[in-house]
Amino acid sequence: MALTDDRLECRFDGIKRTGDVVVWTGKCATMGEETSTTVTASLVGERLTLDFGGISRQGSYARCPRR
Repeated sequence: MALTDDRLECRFDGIKRTGDVVVWTGKCATMGEETSTTVTASLVGERLTLDFGGISRQGSYARCPRR
């Protein structure tokens, strides 16, 4: 999995799910510098909250139904 925007590119090689919490681990590069990164998604009401490298971010992310 990967996340990309105008300033950041992340590649994840690890994923773990425990209940309503998903944790991705990998590396992100910004302005030519690559660092190890952990992104945690947790369910808050009907939305997912992302904690990206220690910065909490809210988004309009819908949770996929469990299979």
